[in-house]
Amino acid sequence: MKPRLVLLAIALLALLPVLLNAPPVQAQDGARAGVIVVHGDGSVTQQCVHFDEESISGYELLKRAGLALGVEASSTGATICSIDGEGCNFPQESCFCRCQSSPCVYWSYWRLQEGGWLYQNLGAGNTQVQDGDVEGWHWSEGTVKDAPEPPLIHFDQICGATQPVTTTTVAATFTPATTAAPQENAPATAASTELVTRNGLWLLAGAAGIVLAGGVWYMARSRRGKAP
Repeated sequence: MKPRLVLLAIALLALLPVLLNAPPVQAQDGARAGVIVVHGDGSVTQQCVHFDEESISGYELLKRAGLALGVEASSTGATICSIDGEGCNFPQESCFCRCQSSPCVYWSYWRLQEGGWLYQNLGAGNTQVQDGDVEGWHWSEGTVKDAPEPPLIHFDQICGATQPVTTTTVAATFTPATTAAPQENAPATAASTELVTRNGLWLLAGAAGIVLAGGVWYMARSRRGKAP
């Protein structure tokens, strides 16, 4: 057996402790953003949307969430008239058909920032959604100053750590304590990945050990054969 194979086996065994202690590499799935829709009956739809761009508009986020939309397009961007059949039937009626007088019922638009909801004065076609953002829509009575907020649902509760695109409907009394389920698969996935990686490293170490042992045996045998 050539000495360089023995040296290679020794090098692999020396690197084994470093490789075993290295953190597992996480797969990159592109950007993700969450969207929450609160209907007039109090039900809440939440969905995680994946996208490859650096950012997309709030309107594009709704479209990619697979929600049925009624939209009025204008020079200032897209105005959301209805979501999943709830709202105003544009163009047969005004996009703000329920907001001609008091009370005003419309789709208020929100962005989750620093742990709380922030009302969006710009239309959904003029906002930019990036990785980790959460947007909310609420069909209810209200104005710019006193529109009711969507329930507080954080990004990890919608998308989790490694969740695919999902849609669920829950009660409006949604609380963080009852929505941890989407994250349950994340630790299991990470543990499985780490186990496979470690098993592969141990197999590599075993192969290096066999090469090293064979090299030592071969060298010892060669020396005995040369002895007088």
